[in-house]
Amino acid sequence: GIAHYAEDDYHGIARRDRLGELTVSGDYLVNRNVGLHLAYNYLSQNSSGALKGASYNDHRITLSATLQY
Repeated sequence: GIAHYAEDDYHGIARRDRLGELTVSGDYLVNRNVGLHLAYNYLSQNSSGALKGASYNDHRITLSATLQY
């Protein structure tokens, strides 16, 4: 998994953004020809100040299949 955190202060304007991200993923080989990949990603932004941007929480789940021969 991967975790990331950052704070952005904007010079000249009243705004601060706090960003956090977490990604966890795994692979499963069903057989020698088929593989599955599952990933979860969480992204959060908290913005404050007079000119603040959008604050949000985003959850994403991705499932993909790989076929090989």
